[in-house]
Amino acid sequence: MADELSQKQIDAIFKGGEEKLSEMAQKDSGLGSYEQYDFNRPDMFNRDHLNSLRSISSNFARGLSQFLSASLRTNVEFKLKSKGAVEQVPFASEYVKELVENYFAFCITELGVEGLGAVILEFDLDLVLAIQTNYLGGGDSLKFEDKRRALSPPEMRIMEGWVKKIVLEQLTEAFKQVITFQFQIEKIETDPQHLLRVTRDSDMLAILSFDLEHERDGERVVKESVIRLCIPHQSIEPIIHEFTTDNIREFTVDNQDSNDRLYIEDHIKMVKRELEIELGKSAMTVRDLMKIEVDDYIELSQKINKPLVATIDNKPKFSCRPGKSGIWKGVRIVEFAKKGDVEVE
Repeated sequence: MADELSQKQIDAIFKGGEEKLSEMAQKDSGLGSYEQYDFNRPDMFNRDHLNSLRSISSNFARGLSQFLSASLRTNVEFKLKSKGAVEQVPFASEYVKELVENYFAFCITELGVEGLGAVILEFDLDLVLAIQTNYLGGGDSLKFEDKRRALSPPEMRIMEGWVKKIVLEQLTEAFKQVITFQFQIEKIETDPQHLLRVTRDSDMLAILSFDLEHERDGERVVKESVIRLCIPHQSIEPIIHEFTTDNIREFTVDNQDSNDRLYIEDHIKMVKRELEIELGKSAMTVRDLMKIEVDDYIELSQKINKPLVATIDNKPKFSCRPGKSGIWKGVRIVEFAKKGDVEVE
């Protein structure tokens, strides 16, 4: 039978163990600090995925700025948020829970590829109503009133129109770096509780936020987070391996020149120029001018069977004939000016 240990021997063993643990802790301290892992917020998108989404979103913002500016006839510029541009949050416990009704318009958008799900395009209703007002003749600039409300059925249809024609087309173009989606709007909602069917409650979202820079009272101002693109991991999981920086870099190099050309063309098209149409000329003496009375006729050099000339910066651009379009007077273009035509004095 083995001898029993004395209390002194037992204390020595525990003391030796504590010293050993202390030595191990000192060695590990050089490896850096530790971060506590939150099992409720797993990182489903790795760094490569997030960098790819960031690059795609930057191209989307640039394309959206160009085409929406041309459509609204006012200069607007969307920019991906520089800080916290891409964040991962749990779908139900954080994203849906923090939303309020009638503050955002949510476009639930199918990706249109078999095996994939849907994404959420989130629009600040203040932006939506400002765009609607512009389209309905409310001025040349976006006017934000900070008065959000639910959209009426006609307003829903108008919004669906410009989202399909401009936003989804630019989103399709941006994602071509990875895959060609066939985006289709399934539903537009203003109640966040209707989003719960998009993906499972425990899924993670990658959220990309866009700020808007626009002109107000002659100054450029920024309105934050007017659009957010929310991508559930489950919706793109079968193809998430395609979201690599190598794929993005290769596409960007191949398409940079064409994108720059489109950017310049779209901004040139927005420049306003004055068009003048001269009905005719007549030379009169001061004596004749002093004799003019109501109902008198003045003979012009322009003959009625000859077309009028339309000029821009005193340069003839096309020939036209006077007419009427509805209740408005107008001209009908009959021929474009030929190269070499002289300037109008």
